[in-house]
Amino acid sequence: MKIYKVIKGLLAISAVSIWLILLYKIFKSGGGFNNQLPKCIFATMGIFGLLTLSYKAIEYLQAKELSKLQKKPNSQREEDSKEDY
Repeated sequence: MKIYKVIKGLLAISAVSIWLILLYKIFKSGGGFNNQLPKCIFATMGIFGLLTLSYKAIEYLQAKELSKLQKKPNSQREEDSKEDY
């Protein structure tokens, strides 16, 4: 389950990094506020929309894996946990 937390962290860091790079490029392109505003809004909504979608997909996979573990008998769970280490 720790791998999901690491993946979420990497996704968040990469999404914010890409968003900041896009905003920097938009601000450097010039063109005034009226030209930059739609680009900033689109970049923000797009990046964080993809991040939210990714988070939800990871949480779905995490819940699916957790439900599989809960359905296993106790003896199988103990064997699986020994294999993880």
